[in-house]
Amino acid sequence: MAAKLMLKSYLDIDVIVVHSGEDAVEKFKNNTINLVLMDIGLGAGINGAEATKIIRDFEIESGRERCHIYALTAHADASDIEYQASMGIDRTFKKPLSTEIFHEIIENTPILIPLVKEKPSY
Repeated sequence: MAAKLMLKSYLDIDVIVVHSGEDAVEKFKNNTINLVLMDIGLGAGINGAEATKIIRDFEIESGRERCHIYALTAHADASDIEYQASMGIDRTFKKPLSTEIFHEIIENTPILIPLVKEKPSY
């Protein structure tokens, strides 16, 4: 929820929150999504890396433009990052999400730059 609050306060966007990999895939397929902040450890069902792989396959099959997918995870050692990249994760950020990391994500995602509101103070 912290990420949602930061997104809504910093950007003029709609935010969809899901609680499973299966829900992430379903929402992606049925909505226009420009950025995914994917938790890797989602509990039961498919994890965030597996959901990302399904999303990437769907993008190719449907001809949809590639979306930015960033991992938010406690699992950020070199082998975890390599695995996540092989599944289609664009970049991995270690939790907890700080305002500095959040600003880095937004400022380095070109599609989001036009949506930036006046920077809030945290």
